[in-house]
Amino acid sequence: MWRLEVPWGEPARLTAPRWMSGAEIEQVLEEKRAWIEKERARQVPRLGLDARDVSESEARTAARELVSAIAEEEAEPLGVSFARIHIRGQRTLWGSCSSRGTLSFNWRLVLAPYEVLDYVVVHELCHLREHNHSRRFWSLVEQRRPHWRAQRDWLHEHGPELLAFRPAVSQSCRGGLKMSTSSVSSSASAACGRFGGMTSTSPARTSTTSSPSSPRKKRRQPSRT
Repeated sequence: MWRLEVPWGEPARLTAPRWMSGAEIEQVLEEKRAWIEKERARQVPRLGLDARDVSESEARTAARELVSAIAEEEAEPLGVSFARIHIRGQRTLWGSCSSRGTLSFNWRLVLAPYEVLDYVVVHELCHLREHNHSRRFWSLVEQRRPHWRAQRDWLHEHGPELLAFRPAVSQSCRGGLKMSTSSVSSSASAACGRFGGMTSTSPARTSTTSSPSSPRKKRRQPSRT
């Protein structure tokens, strides 16, 4: 079965099985053209992010500071312990929890409101007790963060834009605006930081046209948000 996606700020992507012919692929693209345009029209930037203002290396440092502080504070009340924390640049995940107690988080969370980052950290800590999304898991999350739904809704609404964000300078800012660790932490804590063609693919081939343009866990397997 084919799958059609419209990633934020990227060409639409059609993944097709080997047995689909080129004519069938073109037919799908033509039939879904209006839907693609509708999805693309919905992708209006609203976070105010400016790639020139963000240093990824400094944002990663700030994210580690905030995530570590929250994890250390919340682990004891939840009755859990974690082995280590990783800050990564995942393309589709906000956080994950391995069976060995390793917590991984997306550095872009530091550009979201502080409450959103806080929710994701608590969410993953809860997975150290419940390796699933059962009622017991959500009950545990609600005990620690009664208003977690508002943060989840924020991620559903703004997450695609934030995941697609790419800073202009990945390691450090040279001459220009610079985002320091302290300024990121301050803005995040105040929840008011600055937020600051089609492609069709199949296992056998990749082709391009010129048309314009979350959390799953299983026991004993890495848990993902």
